[in-house]
Amino acid sequence: RDNIRNELLSRAFRVLPDKELPDTAAEYRQAVSENLKQARLSIHLIGEKYGSTLEGDEDHSIVELQNEVAGKHSEATPGFSRVIWMAPDLAPVGTRQPAFINLLRTSQAAQHGAELLERPFEELKNRISEKLTPPKPAAVRLLQFPREDLVRNQTGFSLGGPILKNRMF
Repeated sequence: RDNIRNELLSRAFRVLPDKELPDTAAEYRQAVSENLKQARLSIHLIGEKYGSTLEGDEDHSIVELQNEVAGKHSEATPGFSRVIWMAPDLAPVGTRQPAFINLLRTSQAAQHGAELLERPFEELKNRISEKLTPPKPAAVRLLQFPREDLVRNQTGFSLGGPILKNRMF
């Protein structure tokens, strides 16, 4: 997580949250929602452990709450992207984390607006860079027209003659 954060900061991207988030579930959801309104990409790193829960919602980990709020935000916000990442050799522990990972892999609601990556960490970093780098504009093709005095129609008259110049066609 810190690796990605530091790399994005070094490339002059703003990384949120930029302050401590609340400890209660309702306030936490609201703070995450406010952060997402300022973002164009959310990155969800899924590890082997289920993680901490918050007061007021002991049934869902912080990561699960973040994913839920970001999915709803993605549904309501065109142009917003999400990336959910898991290491390809991830071995979840406990009973809750395997269930959460299965949910992420199988539920359209859990994946809403997200790209699920189960690839090496370097590929995640490359994908983030692709998502945050604006596409290069298409190359402009210049059309070069031949010199008017060199273009002749079948009767031998220049196409650049008085007919085209006077717009009498």
